[in-house]
Amino acid sequence: MNDGWAGGTDFVFTKENLVKENARHGNYCLRIPGGNTSFFGRPYFTAEAFDATFSLYVRGKGNEVRVSLKHVTEEAAKGPHPHGQYVKVATTLDLKAKTTPGWQRLTGSVKLSRGWHYLSLRSADEVWIDAIQLEKNA
Repeated sequence: MNDGWAGGTDFVFTKENLVKENARHGNYCLRIPGGNTSFFGRPYFTAEAFDATFSLYVRGKGNEVRVSLKHVTEEAAKGPHPHGQYVKVATTLDLKAKTTPGWQRLTGSVKLSRGWHYLSLRSADEVWIDAIQLEKNA
């Protein structure tokens, strides 16, 4: 499956979102539907702060895509949020691009703080992503 991707609404990723045709790396790429919602990846924890390079490949139909790395700065108490809990976040990297039918690589440098982080993606139209990397700088 897609290893933890979810949507900000009731959308559920299925095997239909894993696309074999025209993958950039490996056997599949991930098709993310468009709309006014934010899709996000599985949270990950960094035990220490470090400088890193983030990259991913994206393609689409000429629409704008926004890819952000978020740092969870504070977990809030359970409340009226439909999924049970709010968290406060800070954007540590924000990349925007106009998609093309061919793969293009988005990349940026980021200083990650110790703590929980996740990847967020937003686009008005569907996009395909592949080969997401976060590499600690030497």
